[in-house]
Amino acid sequence: FRTNFTSFANGTNRSYTLIENQTNKFAKGENWDAAFRVYDGTESGDWLNSTITISNTQPENPNTTIVPSSPIKNNDLNCSFTYIDTNNDQGTASIIWYNNSREHFRTNISIANNSNNTIISYMLTRNTTNAFIKDQTWVCAAKTNDGVISSDWVNASVTIGNSAPDDTTVRIDPLLPIRSSNLNASSNVSDPDADTLTVTIIWYNNSIEHFRTNITSIANSSTSSYTLTRNNSNIFTRNENWTAAFRLNDGSFSSNWSNSSVVIQNALPNFTAYISPEIPFFSNSLNASAFVTDIDADTLTVEIVFWNGTREHFRTNLTSVANSTNISYTLLANQTNLFTYK
Repeated sequence: FRTNFTSFANGTNRSYTLIENQTNKFAKGENWDAAFRVYDGTESGDWLNSTITISNTQPENPNTTIVPSSPIKNNDLNCSFTYIDTNNDQGTASIIWYNNSREHFRTNISIANNSNNTIISYMLTRNTTNAFIKDQTWVCAAKTNDGVISSDWVNASVTIGNSAPDDTTVRIDPLLPIRSSNLNASSNVSDPDADTLTVTIIWYNNSIEHFRTNITSIANSSTSSYTLTRNNSNIFTRNENWTAAFRLNDGSFSSNWSNSSVVIQNALPNFTAYISPEIPFFSNSLNASAFVTDIDADTLTVEIVFWNGTREHFRTNLTSVANSTNISYTLLANQTNLFTYK
C-alpha cells in the first residue's frame, strides 16, 4: 500500500494507520515496513524506514451460546462458540459450567492447527450428576488460548423452565354401556419434565357436572383411571350422555382439558321357553313357560303366541314382569282349544 499527503507545513507531524481488515491481514511472524520520503516540490529527501514484526493476535470466542435457550429439566445442555484466531494457531478451549454461581464442571478441549472460525462445543448430558432442577440458572463460561495469549471469558446463561403436562387421550369403558354397567375412565398421562402429576377427573351427565375427584402422586407415563360404579348415586338411564374430562397438573402448570363421552344403551332381554307336557295327549292342557332376564334389569312385557300348525291360534301379553322371573300361561283343553291326535 502507498499514499501521498500534500500541502504539509514545515515542522509538522504526519501519520497514517493501516487498519486491520480483510485487505490488511497481519500474520504472526510477518515483517511490516513503513517508508517515508519528503518532497518539497523541487527535490526529494532520502527514504526513511521503520520495521515491526507481527508477534501474535489474541484469539476470540465472541458468541458463546447454550442450546436449548429455554431448557426444561429433562434436556441436555450444549455450550458452543466459534474459535477465531487470525494466526490459525492450534489452541485450547476452556469451558466451565456453573449452577447458580457455583462451579459444577470444567473441561479443556484441544483445538487443531488451522482451525480459525471453527465451532467448539461441549454437551452437559442430563443424568444423576447433572440434575437440572426447575428455576436453576446454569452458566457456561468459555475462553480460548492459542499457546501464547488467552481470550477474554465469554459467558452464556439459561434458566431451567417448566413445561405444562401433555394433553391426554381419555377412554371410557365399556364403549357401549348399558344401565347396569359401571363406567371406567382412563388415560395414559405424561409430562415433558417427567414431573409427578395430579389428575383431575370430572364426570358429566348430559353436560351437568355429576362428580369430580383429584388423584395425586401419579408417576409420569403411567395410567390414571377412575370407575363410576353403578349404585343409587350413579344411576345410568337409557340415552343419557356421560362424559369424563381429564386435566393434568405438575404443580406449576396444567394441561388442557381432554374429554371422552359414551351414551347409555339398551340391551335385548333374554329368555328360555318350554311347553309341557313334552308328550301331550289330546285331553291335556298345554303350559308355556319361560325364564326371562334383562341385563338392564328393566320391567318386561312378555308376549305369548300359540300356533296350531302354521295358523295362529291364540296370543296374550303379560305385563309388569320383573327381571329374572319365571312366567307361564296355560292353554286349557276345552271346546275352544281342541287338541287333535295326529
